[in-house]
Amino acid sequence: MITPAPITSIASDDADVNSVELRSPSVEHRLTTYRELPVHPEAPKMILPRVIQYGATVLASYPGTGKTTAVTSLALVVAGAYKHANLSIMQPRHIVYLSEHPEQVEQILSALIAEGVVDNAVARERFHLVDTCRVQPLDLPPIARRWADDWTESLTRNGVTVDWPPWVVIDTAAATLHIENENDNAEWSAAISVWKQQCAGLPLLMVAHTSKAHKHGKAEDMTVRGASSIEGDVTQVIVLAKDETGDRYLEIAGPKHRFETDISAIRLASYLATVNTVNEFGEQVLTPTRYVELEPLTQDDRQERRKEQQEAEAIARKLQVAEELRKIIPSLWASKQLPIQTTLIDQCKSARLNFRKSDYATTFTDLSDDTLVHYDKYDLALLKPYLVELGFKSPPKNCAGIYLLRDTNPLAEAWERLQSDIGDDLNVPKEPEPLERREDEVTLSEGHEIGN
Repeated sequence: MITPAPITSIASDDADVNSVELRSPSVEHRLTTYRELPVHPEAPKMILPRVIQYGATVLASYPGTGKTTAVTSLALVVAGAYKHANLSIMQPRHIVYLSEHPEQVEQILSALIAEGVVDNAVARERFHLVDTCRVQPLDLPPIARRWADDWTESLTRNGVTVDWPPWVVIDTAAATLHIENENDNAEWSAAISVWKQQCAGLPLLMVAHTSKAHKHGKAEDMTVRGASSIEGDVTQVIVLAKDETGDRYLEIAGPKHRFETDISAIRLASYLATVNTVNEFGEQVLTPTRYVELEPLTQDDRQERRKEQQEAEAIARKLQVAEELRKIIPSLWASKQLPIQTTLIDQCKSARLNFRKSDYATTFTDLSDDTLVHYDKYDLALLKPYLVELGFKSPPKNCAGIYLLRDTNPLAEAWERLQSDIGDDLNVPKEPEPLERREDEVTLSEGHEIGN
């Protein structure tokens, strides 16, 4: 008798896989746990309401933009140490701040305390600074559990008790996480997964760099340097960028986020303070230190601020151009050159007033109210005899007019004489009126012959 061979769980290449029933025991797993849909879903958990969501967040910018300065202030707001914060928090948290330059963080913190921005006692109680070092991502879970044990608080509100874990700041990712290839999507995904699933559920802010190509780019074009999975796997992305005026902003509403907010960005108002520091020999040294205060802005706030900046720039440009024209126009006139607009613009640019041509045109129009007198090409046609008498050449055909200083106008007397001769309103047509064509008008172009 032939005993049939037992059916194994692996079918041969020639076997009909549909005739072989493959079975494996069912298991209890996180992926087999089904959530019961609630009547009222949970609100998004927030580290900083309207600004930073609970989870893994990356804040990125190119080197030298002040990431550490900005993040230190953010962390102190979350710790409840800011005395007059424009940003609200639900409840203060402890901060575990891993820094590659802890001395810089200490100086920033001292500046904020010295200037009365931050409460010294609260900062010392809740802000825990660590001199960071590079570790393998898989080494983080036991370290994170220690942070959770040290600084998680138990809070009770409305009869409900919750754990309130610390906020971990890694500044920077490159100085803390040992990643073999920063462009490897799989390696970065695995590292972020370790944090999200094995690090005691602690919220994280990770400081990173953007690529060099975006150093002077717009915020919406900036991406985190390295693997694209960094942005794909984190909960939120914040970008620190400069606008055209040099102001710095933490962009909130533009980059990736999973909550609705009316805050478009946080402006970083920069200040300089002097901090008492100690050198290697224990001697006190006064060290200038920059710090920032945080100003949340809605989209309407940013538009209004942009409008105010444009108005301020127009006033500053007007003053600069007026000052330069007071030197240029008399010089041109003395050398028998008509101060036409293109010549004036070229001269201003030679003096390093590098504005756009449209800005110059607007500025000249504004200056015509109090500083300049403008004679257009029709006015010049009336003044031509007087200009020739003074030794000026005829204006070029494309000349749109000239500008003279109102308080030292050498043509004022001649213009007054013209007014008295022609009339106060100088009612001279600027453009010839077109002749109306009669219906019975006959022309050669229409194919008619001219009779005798």
